[in-house]
Amino acid sequence: MTVLNPNNPIGQINIFALPRSGGTLLNIFLRRFVCFKCSLVHPMMIHSDDVSNYGPHNIMLLRHPYGVFGSMLHVDSIDPVNKKVRVNPNNAAAKLNDISSMYDRFLSLLDNNKDNNIHVKYEDFHENYDYFLELVKHYNIEINQDDFNIFKSDFDVHAVRNDIYSDTKKEKDFRPNHVSSGRGSNTANMKLVPSGMREEVSERLKPFCDKLGYEAFSFVDVPDELAYDLH
Repeated sequence: MTVLNPNNPIGQINIFALPRSGGTLLNIFLRRFVCFKCSLVHPMMIHSDDVSNYGPHNIMLLRHPYGVFGSMLHVDSIDPVNKKVRVNPNNAAAKLNDISSMYDRFLSLLDNNKDNNIHVKYEDFHENYDYFLELVKHYNIEINQDDFNIFKSDFDVHAVRNDIYSDTKKEKDFRPNHVSSGRGSNTANMKLVPSGMREEVSERLKPFCDKLGYEAFSFVDVPDELAYDLH
């Protein structure tokens, strides 16, 4: 018996992550199969450099900075009335400042909490939800395979994107647009970065890529597509 048994959830799990890092999906999975008391903590919500102050079970969720930035840019550029994406260059510059500040805070948290926390990479479970079966081993949890198969089907990135046409909600905090039109790719939304700021994006995101062990992304041959229909 584990303290995180879903029938007796007396523990709590906290996921520390930047927005658009897959934290909502991970949170839903953990609440459904591991512990009802699960929280997603973004950098702007951090009030202590010691994550043990938040609870006994903590996860550091990482994602390639380019993937985070592209997804942020996408969801903040959606015209819900006309079902289009329209990028405003001024808004793109503001998002770059936002992500820089958030990564500064997040990396500081990582540096101050190197031990006794689970580190998960978004790339490990993107379109590979079986990875979650490895994750739950940390909590001594056995998952019903039929229930897990339903979860994988419900939250498949393509299935969620298809819900946009029927305005279907999978769960309280998971909307059709939660998965960008890049369908979770770290590079698909790079076409949304205005050409005039691509050099700055590369310069400012490179330190975060280096720190987290991700390769930098090249904008060579990436088209400039700041407006298109959602699909």
